[in-house]
Amino acid sequence: MLFSLWFFGVVKIDLSIFGLTHETNKQIPSLASVNNFVKDPSGPELEALSKKQVQNPKITDLEKKLLLAPNSPYNVNDARNAYQEMLIEFEKSVEPIVLSKGFADWNIEEQKRIFAKKNESIQFFSLGNYEQALAEIREADRYSRIKIEKFDTNFTEYLSIAKKYYEEDDYNSAFINISQALRLKPQSVEALELKEKISLLPALLENIQKAVIARTENNIDMEVKYLSMAVNLDPLRYKLVDRLDDLRKRVLENNFANSIKKGLASVGNKDLEAARLYLKEAQSIFKERSENGLLSKKVKLLELDLKVERLLFGAKSASQSDNWLKAETLYKEARKLQPNRKDLEEGYNLAKKINILSSKLTTHLQTPRRLSSPNVTEIVGTLVTKAKGLSSQSPSLHDKKTKLQELLRAYSKKIKVTVISNGFTDVSVRGVGKVGLINEKVIDLKPGTYTFEGKRIGYRSKLIQVDIPPNLGGIVVKISSDERI
Repeated sequence: MLFSLWFFGVVKIDLSIFGLTHETNKQIPSLASVNNFVKDPSGPELEALSKKQVQNPKITDLEKKLLLAPNSPYNVNDARNAYQEMLIEFEKSVEPIVLSKGFADWNIEEQKRIFAKKNESIQFFSLGNYEQALAEIREADRYSRIKIEKFDTNFTEYLSIAKKYYEEDDYNSAFINISQALRLKPQSVEALELKEKISLLPALLENIQKAVIARTENNIDMEVKYLSMAVNLDPLRYKLVDRLDDLRKRVLENNFANSIKKGLASVGNKDLEAARLYLKEAQSIFKERSENGLLSKKVKLLELDLKVERLLFGAKSASQSDNWLKAETLYKEARKLQPNRKDLEEGYNLAKKINILSSKLTTHLQTPRRLSSPNVTEIVGTLVTKAKGLSSQSPSLHDKKTKLQELLRAYSKKIKVTVISNGFTDVSVRGVGKVGLINEKVIDLKPGTYTFEGKRIGYRSKLIQVDIPPNLGGIVVKISSDERI
C-alpha cells in the first residue's frame, strides 16, 4: 500500500530505508546520462519495434505514442508517467487473462515468467530507473501478448476439432476436445454452447436410429415422433428437417380427411358435440378447404334441429306441468327457428289461447263484486263456456272456471234484506227503486253494494251504503231521517 502511494506520487519515501546508500544511488544512471526514452522514429528503435510487431502485431496505443513522439530532452516525469500508464494498461488488458485458471492450466511456467518480468519492472521503478522500468514493462506486455495469442490459438484449435467431431457424430472425440477448450476458457459462451450440443449427441443419435426403424416399419406416427425429438435437439440437421416436413404434410392430409369423415358421421348420429369437435379439428389443419364449408353447414343445421327439439321438449314438459306461459314462450322461440312446422304452430296457438282465457278469468276472480252487474255476468258466462273446452288440458284453468261458475250462481241468488224505518221517512234504493214510508219491509236484492236513501220533509236526507255479500241468509238495514234542517 505504501509502495502504491509512492508509485503514484502521493507520498515521498527516503530510499535509504531500503538500503540504498549514496554509493548505491551512484549506480543508478543520472538523469543527465540516461538516454532519451523517445528516440528518432527513423532510427534503430523503429527497426527494433518493427521486428517486435512482426512477432506480435498487437501494438498498444501507448507504444505508438512513445515511438512517434518527437525528440526532446529527457524528462524524468515523462518516463515515470509513461511507466504508470503502461502498467495500468498491462493490469487492465493483459493481467486478467494471464491470471486466469485456464492460462495457468495451459502453461503455469509462462504465467510465472510473465509476472517475473512485471515484478522486475516494478523493482527498477522503485530504484528510480524509470527508463529501464518502462523497457521491462513493455517487454512483459509484448511477451504476454505473444503467449496470449498462442493460448487463444490452442483454444481455437480445440474448439474447431470439437466442432468437426460433433458434425461427424463422434461423441467421444468431440467431448474430449471441448473439455480441453473449456479447460482453457471455462467462461467461453461459444464453447459452452457447443458443449451443450455435444452433451445432447447421444440422445440425438438414439432418436435418429429409432426414426430409421419406424420408417422401415412404415409407422409414420412413430417416425414423426422420433424425428421431432431429434430436430428439437439439433435444428440444423436439415435432411431430418426436410423429411419431418414431408411426413407432417402427409399426416395433416390423413388427419384432415379423418376429421371430415368422422364429423359427417357424427352429424348423421345427431352427436352435435362430436361433430363440432371434428369440424374444429379439420379447420385447425386446413382452414380454407371447401370440405370445411360442407361440414360446417351440416353442423349448423343439426344445431338448429337440436335446439328446436329442446324447445319443443321444454314446451311440452311445461304444458304437462300446467305452465302454459312458459310453454307459449318456448313454442314461440321454436316457431321462429322453424316457422313451417305445423306442430309448432298448433302448440303455440293452444298455449296462447289457454293463457288469454286464464288471464281473463283471473281478473274476474279478483273483482267478484262486479258480477252483480248483468253485463259483467254475461261476459263471464261466455268466458266460462269457452274455458270448458280447454279446462281438461289445464287444471288451473279448470279451477278458475269452476270458481267463477260458483260465483255466478251465488251472485244470481237474491238475498233477503229487512229494511226498518220510522214510518215517516221515504226510503229508496238508488238504482233499484222505492221502498216507501215503512216501519219494516223485506225486499230481495242480489249480492252487491247498494246505497239506501231516506228523505223526510223538514229533515236532512240520509244515505247508507250497504254491502250485501253472496251466500248470506239475510241482512237488516235501518234508515231514518231524524235530523231537522
